[in-house]
Amino acid sequence: MNDAQPLPTPWWQSGKVVILFIAVGLAIASYFYVKTVPPAWLHDFGADIALRAAADPNAAEPEDSREATPRGLADNPLICATRFIPQPWDRIFFVTHEQGKTLSQHVVLGKARWVDNSIGSLQSQLVADDRYQLVVLMNGDQVREVQMFFTFWADLSGLARPQGFMPSDAIFTAASLQGRYVLNVAPNAMKADCPS
Repeated sequence: MNDAQPLPTPWWQSGKVVILFIAVGLAIASYFYVKTVPPAWLHDFGADIALRAAADPNAAEPEDSREATPRGLADNPLICATRFIPQPWDRIFFVTHEQGKTLSQHVVLGKARWVDNSIGSLQSQLVADDRYQLVVLMNGDQVREVQMFFTFWADLSGLARPQGFMPSDAIFTAASLQGRYVLNVAPNAMKADCPS
């Protein structure tokens, strides 16, 4: 009878080590995934645009029902920034490709305190690709949050003004034109016009 003892399993082939490697890999992947997912308020902004956008008056007839976008579902055509941005802010800026060339020279943003000192890299990104736009939230003299907003989601060039918008006047309208959404300032709108 053979009494030979089985050879011990090398530590790198142990089930515990494999599970540990999988867990660490998932934790790292989750961290980077969360860092790249836009915040909920940006999703809500995009959804509000789609819901409240006026129909394109020259749109081609849809080829089938899946291409038809129902309109008139919103009770109010106004897109109000105070409705979808939950964190404290007192100014919102929309920065486009053209403005990105002088982001560091911007009247307000150039003098603001950038927490992560990202103004240089953002300026480079804006200049490199005309599809890039920024939504910048400030509170006091500090930039609180910066999010990339692409032109294929909506064209924000009609909102790019140097002084930005305060909560009381950050009220916009959207229209669907030639297959994309275009935003503009809502004329004569007041905060009281915004649905809660």
